Amino acid sequence: STALVFDFRKGDIQRSDSLRLAGFGAVLVGVVTDNISAGSSGTKFSAVAFALLGATFASGVGYALQAKCNSRLALDVGATSRAILISAAVNVGASLPMGAGVYWGLEVPLTLDLHDWPLWLWCGFQSAFYICSLAILPGKLGYTTSYLTLLVGKLISSSLFDALGVTGKVVRFDWLRALSLLLVFVGTAFFSGVASSRAPQQRSDGAHSGCTDEEVPTPPPEESEGSPLAALPSSPRIVGEAGGLD
Repeated sequence: STALVFDFRKGDIQRSDSLRLAGFGAVLVGVVTDNISAGSSGTKFSAVAFALLGATFASGVGYALQAKCNSRLALDVGATSRAILISAAVNVGASLPMGAGVYWGLEVPLTLDLHDWPLWLWCGFQSAFYICSLAILPGKLGYTTSYLTLLVGKLISSSLFDALGVTGKVVRFDWLRALSLLLVFVGTAFFSGVASSRAPQQRSDGAHSGCTDEEVPTPPPEESEGSPLAALPSSPRIVGEAGGLD
């Protein structure tokens, strides 16, 4: 939703784009269907669960804002790698109070194991790739298209992990979850397909109308009697071999 707001403000999406908005609506229906599937598999929704869903929604808004800020930061500092480094430093600094609260408030001890270092290295690589890609791709594909594609990957991987019980709890892959994935995939493809089909048309319309990115040279001011330019000596004109004026 935040990415859609960004694209509206940028002008990449208009209110008249009913087909693209319909694709986005199909994605929302797919997400709701996926949550219904989780409820039918035995997961109970309570007030705490709804509060956690609200916090997850706020986290998604934060990730979209992070991509927007990183894109701007890359322009300010001159490189995407510098923007990634600054973003990671802010992330670590903001996590320190939370880690202190978990350690002293919840009394969860800090455990370090050498066998976990490959996982930490993989998480660091994934985080750097995530931040870098979201600092570049939204400028090329649009924020909504980038995040809808990201949502497809998340739903596919999470459905696989739930079915295998990787997190300790098995959530079976039923027909509701399959329907939700289908709606999200079709909605994303529809939204992105309409956007990509309109880009060549817009470029061709600009070419036929004579609109280009190059500046049109301004003709020199005409010399009139009594103006300072009339008193200046005119430069000689050289006739080239082809008969044109050089």
